[in-house]
Amino acid sequence: CAFDSMADLPNLADDPPGWFAFVDHEGIGQLSRAQVVAALVTQFPIDLQKLEEQLPTLWTRWDQDGDGFISRSDFCDPDHGLINFVCSTLLKRGTEAASKGQPQLRTET
Repeated sequence: CAFDSMADLPNLADDPPGWFAFVDHEGIGQLSRAQVVAALVTQFPIDLQKLEEQLPTLWTRWDQDGDGFISRSDFCDPDHGLINFVCSTLLKRGTEAASKGQPQLRTET
């Protein structure tokens, strides 16, 4: 595999469309589990083992149409989308997320 250039992954909270487009490097308008996991662990202090344990439940929540991929509409869903999860869980302290019943995925700092 050869690369022509390198680029920084856009910040999901600051640039959701840019983040989606970057992770969807094939440009097909959907994200696979592998793409999402790789991007999340690159950008956030996530315990990969915990993420992989909880991914089946999380993926069901994020993949609203059940096709196995995160589409743009799945991604942006205000109640169950990946953006909602990141903003409500990964961008807040672990204790705040726990008080809301969110999965604990952050690594200890």
